[in-house]
Amino acid sequence: MFFDDLHILRTIDRLEQAGSTGALMVGTYLLPEVTGGQPVIDERDCRNFVRELQMAREGGFLTFKVMRSPGAMEPPNPDRMAASYYRQQLQDFHLTPIGRDRARCRVYEREPPDPGEDDGRPITQLTFRHIAEILAGHYAPDRLKLFLEDSGIAADMLPPLDDPEAGLLDLFRRLMDRHRSAPAPTQQSGAPQARAALQHGHEPPGGPDQPLQASGFGVGRRAGPSQGHGSAAARRGRTVAPSHFSPGRYAHDRSD
Repeated sequence: MFFDDLHILRTIDRLEQAGSTGALMVGTYLLPEVTGGQPVIDERDCRNFVRELQMAREGGFLTFKVMRSPGAMEPPNPDRMAASYYRQQLQDFHLTPIGRDRARCRVYEREPPDPGEDDGRPITQLTFRHIAEILAGHYAPDRLKLFLEDSGIAADMLPPLDDPEAGLLDLFRRLMDRHRSAPAPTQQSGAPQARAALQHGHEPPGGPDQPLQASGFGVGRRAGPSQGHGSAAARRGRTVAPSHFSPGRYAHDRSD
């Protein structure tokens, strides 16, 4: 016998709307409602039914309780007992909001996330290497040092810039380590504020001498699609040519 997850969800939705709580109390009562009264004798069919219920719960569409028998040392396990018996231990079925939407085929469109906003996901090391390569290739070491200072990097965090790319990678690593150890990574931590280094010369809202507020050089962003250029492009992993930079006060960059 084939059990369709959508049909099961729609059956539970119908029973909830009708107030038929009795059929939702135990899996033994729910099964006849799903099959339309057709008896289920084959153990394989019972297992298929149980599997569909489990997948619906794991998908966030359905909730139910798995009751433990009195005196049992372990909770019921469908892999270690007959599915027909396990079905009797399933109680109190309810659809979640998204399960109810699925049962009624309701789809809600949402605005796509702004690719320029911090979505809280981490940047890959490959993206950090790409950022370091761009900055090291665009700014001479003395200008890069000034750029990092104006971005809010504390003096004790400034890396040696004899090898600019390696120094930037070391800076990123230390900022990420500090960010991970911060008690509240979504809030401003004790890490030096360095997001302006990803702005490629864009002035912060308070003016050119006011560092941007960020938690650890943009740690907490993932490489991905982006719009525009400059900050979002670099921190999202987009290839950015040096011509996209707006160096402003760092006009004396590399000429080689």
